[in-house]
Amino acid sequence: MPYSASRLTLTVNPRKHTLRVSGPIKRLNRPRRFLVERYFNRWGNFMDLRRFPDFERESIMAGLDLAGFEAARKFYREEILRRTVVLEAKLASGVKVKVLARPRGSDLIRRIKNFLAEQVEADSSLLHPLDAFFVEERVKALGGVVEYADSFRKLFPRYMHNRLSCEESGSFYRQIAVRHLSPALSEPVSELVSSYVDKFHLLEEPTKLQEFARRARELGAQVRVTKAAQEISGLHHLREEMLVRGDGDGALSLSDALRRKELRIPLSARLYRFQQRGVAFLFLTHRALLADDMGLGKTLQAIAAALALKQYAGLSRALVVCPASLKLQWEKEIRRFTKENVQVVSGDAKEREFIYESLRRTDAPLFTILNYELTWRDVNQLSDLPWDLIILDEAQRIKNYRTKTYDAIKKLPHRFMFALSGTPLENELDELYNIVRLLNPDVLPANPLVFRERYCEFDPFGKIRGYTRVDEVRRKISALTLRRTKRDTLDELPPVIERPLWLEMESKQRGIYGDIQSGINTALSRKQWRELDVKNVMVELQRLREVCDSPRIHFPEMKPSPKERELLVLLQEQVQERKQQVIVFTQWTRMGDLLAEQMEEAKLPYVYLHGGIEQKKREEMVREFQTGKYAVFLSTDAGGLGLNLQAANLVINFDLPFNPAKLDQRISRAHRLGQTEPVNVINLLMSQTVEENLVRILERRKKLFHEVFSIWEEEQGAEQITLDEYLKDSRRLVKELLSEIQR
Repeated sequence: MPYSASRLTLTVNPRKHTLRVSGPIKRLNRPRRFLVERYFNRWGNFMDLRRFPDFERESIMAGLDLAGFEAARKFYREEILRRTVVLEAKLASGVKVKVLARPRGSDLIRRIKNFLAEQVEADSSLLHPLDAFFVEERVKALGGVVEYADSFRKLFPRYMHNRLSCEESGSFYRQIAVRHLSPALSEPVSELVSSYVDKFHLLEEPTKLQEFARRARELGAQVRVTKAAQEISGLHHLREEMLVRGDGDGALSLSDALRRKELRIPLSARLYRFQQRGVAFLFLTHRALLADDMGLGKTLQAIAAALALKQYAGLSRALVVCPASLKLQWEKEIRRFTKENVQVVSGDAKEREFIYESLRRTDAPLFTILNYELTWRDVNQLSDLPWDLIILDEAQRIKNYRTKTYDAIKKLPHRFMFALSGTPLENELDELYNIVRLLNPDVLPANPLVFRERYCEFDPFGKIRGYTRVDEVRRKISALTLRRTKRDTLDELPPVIERPLWLEMESKQRGIYGDIQSGINTALSRKQWRELDVKNVMVELQRLREVCDSPRIHFPEMKPSPKERELLVLLQEQVQERKQQVIVFTQWTRMGDLLAEQMEEAKLPYVYLHGGIEQKKREEMVREFQTGKYAVFLSTDAGGLGLNLQAANLVINFDLPFNPAKLDQRISRAHRLGQTEPVNVINLLMSQTVEENLVRILERRKKLFHEVFSIWEEEQGAEQITLDEYLKDSRRLVKELLSEIQR
């Protein structure tokens, strides 16, 4: 083949026992470059030498200009000999069979040799004939080849007549493999196996190990159950049966807790049964992915599991890594449900350095919260702290293993790790792979290129066009992944699941807010109020709330507010990734116009209902939303009455109305007859503002809100109470709204 400027060269890499490619790979056209990248890693080493014949055939078909093929073929033949293990069999004392595992060549590679040394006796015979399945599986996983001698092909099937071996799988993490030869089973035993064992030869439900073994023996089968299989089955039983009680006093020891299947933790919240199973799963697995649907309480389950680890496993430091918009949410949840101290990491570099210095003390709080961006900025300070547990909220944010954030989290010291993500596991295999790889690198192929090659389908240019063997991925990660949907928990869930999402103001927004608040404080300083004073203050309170939503209502030239940006993130996750329909409510038409513009730019299919829409058009908009034409139903409170929007099970309140009845009306658009799932309600709220106080006092002052603010909002008279009472109550309420946020 004539020399060309794009010619590649194959050389032998004896230290790695593989082949290496060198040359101008980046100059190749995309199909040829993709071909090389499928077989060689980023350092140019062949990823699986056993596939060399496939590479040779494909490179010839693609016209790849390669030198050194002859030497590569010779090395391949020699190396395969060094990787081959031959299984033999011979009779021993009557009908007993002895299985032997011997190297085909004289120089078996070290990793396979070390493995065999643990599995065979001095004469190369296996400790038990049934271990042949496990040896075959592990040798192949270590890059070896298994051959079967004629003696093995002749004797082993006879030995396997109605024999079953229940043992730990070597390829599937914490799963029970049922080893057998199908032709050697009687028809009743074969039917029993097919009803309990999946296509990967794994027991579908590890908790049914004893039941399966008993029924198989009743049918005349000889069943071996290894100690490792019993331990795996016991672990799965514990996960299902463990009770979690919010009572930290008189806690049991770990051994007593496991024996009684009961965890006692200081948590001031009642857990549903599915949440108790989630806590037990996290506590017992230590490094796990909780992938519950949105609204099922992943945050609460992670907090409870952290308390359990503190109670029973000596945990003293937990680091919560989450998006910046969720830091306040985590802080409030921890303070609400536990007595533990919590530290939120924020501020500039000097402020954060002061926080890290305080965390080095022995009396540091149990929980520390910071956002993903700070992990790589402050990786040196974080690496010096003795973390026990890392909780990754919205773990899909670290979907790319090449990012600084991913590398920084890998460097942090820890014993336990919980990843929380509501993203469905059936899609985005690359993202799922990177999360699992961080939790446990042994569950899926350690090399991401190997993973992509096995489970992804590519076009000729190297772009992923689909996935394959998704069931195999799901099975491999099943022991460290727990996912429940709302449909799975309908019997336990309340019909409406409401949760706040707390955000922080930006500096310019806070300045505008402060100016308006100063004016209200001036009005409050007057000794007496007139009816006009109440109206003026109400107008200013409304301006405060509008600024909480977005200063762009009054200053169009400003950038989108934190609420606007967070809403777009939520909508993109729910609409584009999870294919759900969403209702978004705001009180003001001006705010609705701004949100509609942003949805237009983000290319989100939406419909916008406000007071200016005539009745006939409203009916058409509702009908089109219900049939799925639009994914987002944006509405002012003009849509709070008379609309049936059961197609959506998520309601986002961009702002809260002062009148609790209006809030109920909003939720009732989705939570009504015909709704088959619990309705999630997310309230977007600004921390340390009038919105925070509004939430705090809403329930205990519901009567006063109805009497005062509904009168103002609905422009009614004050017939329900006297004018004097109206003025006094209004003044007292405004003071309460503002005083509690002046910290």
